[in-house]
Amino acid sequence: MKMSEIIEEVSTLYRSELSHRRELQDEYNDVVRKLLKADHERGENITLAEYQYLKARKIALQQFIGEADKYCEGVSDVRELLMGLGFDTEVE
Repeated sequence: MKMSEIIEEVSTLYRSELSHRRELQDEYNDVVRKLLKADHERGENITLAEYQYLKARKIALQQFIGEADKYCEGVSDVRELLMGLGFDTEVE
């Protein structure tokens, strides 16, 4: 197997994880928007349970995004390391 094939696999994983991270960020932005709207309207159009869920989800998403950032950074570092070894290297 050539190193270029391994690099392509790692690159595919990296792109997939970046896509997942973007989805988390989109959900986070939506939750923040809903919380801001609820705060602006002083809770008139939202139940307490919904508000508490949004607050908890915001915290969870912040953690998930942080973890996804670290994971993507690690995969990127591995990719860079592999590219430094050369694309034509044979690997068993």
